[in-house]
Amino acid sequence: MRIALILFLALGLLGCDSKLMDGWSKLDADAYYKVHALGDGEKKAQAGDKIYAAIELYGASGKQIYSNKLSSGALHRFDVSNKDNIWNKVFGVMHEGDSATFFFQGSEINIQSLTQGKIESYSEELTLSVKLIKLIDEKTQLSRTIKTVDADAELQELKRLSGYFEQEQINHSAMQVDGIYFTYLKRGDGKKAVSGDNVWINYKGWFLNGKEFDNTYKRGQMLDFQLGKPDQVIRGFEIALSKMKEGDNVKLYLPSQFAFGEQGSSDGRVPPFTSVIYELELFKIN
Repeated sequence: MRIALILFLALGLLGCDSKLMDGWSKLDADAYYKVHALGDGEKKAQAGDKIYAAIELYGASGKQIYSNKLSSGALHRFDVSNKDNIWNKVFGVMHEGDSATFFFQGSEINIQSLTQGKIESYSEELTLSVKLIKLIDEKTQLSRTIKTVDADAELQELKRLSGYFEQEQINHSAMQVDGIYFTYLKRGDGKKAVSGDNVWINYKGWFLNGKEFDNTYKRGQMLDFQLGKPDQVIRGFEIALSKMKEGDNVKLYLPSQFAFGEQGSSDGRVPPFTSVIYELELFKIN
């Protein structure tokens, strides 16, 4: 039934412009979309819904410039409203479980907010790949019949982190850099890391209560990867390493949005909405 409806709408729009002739449907003045896979959801997103989605962005050349599909499984959360903005329009044509591609000018979205500062601006054409993972309607949110992450969890996490700073007498406001809390333990004298560099790092991570959950020193195995390549490390590491030189050792206090997000780590060691602390050493840049 839904497949027939999608085909009917697409056929009805043919002839309007080249995009429509290629099988796209019109979303807005200069925005188009295709639904590639249908989920099990019966209702499209509407005002009051909470959306959890996997997002990928591709530039005009077709190269991927952003993805939130980190190894931690972090997702973006959107609150659908009645406002006339691009995200409400995007999710307004999708059901839970749907996968779709959207094409529009980069200026139509706040790309800095979407990518958490990784990309400041992008004015060219963008292709957006979206998988609507979870749709929680307003009635379900109010009834609390389904356990889910929501704004309460985010608020409680921020309160815990703020309380930790206060208890430890840490002047965190002076340490904030691009959303993370960053301080030097040791200054190196090597070159500065830039996107595209192959880097070798050591780190140890622990919770606010002092319990350690990861340590490359104990494993005797550094992590090496290409800086700037998607899906390699948590966002907090990317931000920190972009400001470090070879030989630097820093301490990081990371809210969950820059660590393992609302899903927690994929191995289950770090729960959802959990702030973490790291000591991070940039050992080598190749």
